[in-house]
Amino acid sequence: MSEYVREALADPTSVTELDVPVEAIRTLRALGIDTVEQFVGAAQVARMELRPLLGDVFESALASAAGLAQMPGERLSDELAALPCALGAETELPAVVGETVPQLFLDREVGTCGPPLIVPTVPVRDQGSRGTCVAFAVAGALEYLLHCNGSGQDMSAQFSYWNCKHNDGAPTRPGTWISVASRLVQRDGVCPEIVWPYNPAQILGERAARPGARRRAAACAAVPHCGATDPCYFGR
Repeated sequence: MSEYVREALADPTSVTELDVPVEAIRTLRALGIDTVEQFVGAAQVARMELRPLLGDVFESALASAAGLAQMPGERLSDELAALPCALGAETELPAVVGETVPQLFLDREVGTCGPPLIVPTVPVRDQGSRGTCVAFAVAGALEYLLHCNGSGQDMSAQFSYWNCKHNDGAPTRPGTWISVASRLVQRDGVCPEIVWPYNPAQILGERAARPGARRRAAACAAVPHCGATDPCYFGR
């Protein structure tokens, strides 16, 4: 990241600058929204959810934010677009991994099989510049369910991504589909991180799995059930 980009992103506008009552500021900060730019972004993707929380001042807050938010200029937009990072999560449905692979599902509402999802039972990890966010998300979900059963351990996002790229029909294209990853963890499991640690370097078309990884992954294949009598059971 260039010094220009660092400086451009280093001085955001605080939500305290919004022309709204202090109660609205407190509400935004309680939601983790500390800058005007964050508020504008949140309103773009969660307008219907934010409106009832702010009540009658929502529209005035948005109008005030429009005049305060520091929108990126052409140079900043170009430099941000050129950064070595990738979305990773594909949105178009793949035409592979068919019905022979079962869907992963829970028979209770998410969060009822253990501590609330906001509890940091799974640490935040750095995927580097690779488009592997889907593999990290699925490995993290598996770790959370293992934690529910009292047997939590770090699972290999490296294995999950490798398995996805061998099954999603796009072996040399960065990123993959959450539908592919979730079905594969159901079918093939995921090996522990210690068996196949994550490599932040770009690797496309990797053909062979780490020795022992597939065997260890099969031992941790997910059972598609999360009932009251056997909460979040994994392994077989």
